[in-house]
Amino acid sequence: MTYNKILVYLTHPHVDVWNFKSEHMALLQSLLPGTAVQVCTNAKEFKDKLPEADAVIVWVFKEEWLENAPKLKLIATPAAGNDWISCSHQRI
Repeated sequence: MTYNKILVYLTHPHVDVWNFKSEHMALLQSLLPGTAVQVCTNAKEFKDKLPEADAVIVWVFKEEWLENAPKLKLIATPAAGNDWISCSHQRI
């Protein structure tokens, strides 16, 4: 599957290693040439950019955000388990 735009929202105020850093961005872009990768630093920015994203990498994803994500094909998280992704829809 091809992704045109990946939106990354991985931040944590207290645990630095849980933040998406420039070296992670470089690795992701090298593995997916031609894919636009945008990093968001807060929830408002993430929700504002969500309508254009094909894929997201997040710690948490709320089901109500799907209404503003018509292009979304993939929700990924580095967290263990899937209870951080609130989604009952079958389209993702």
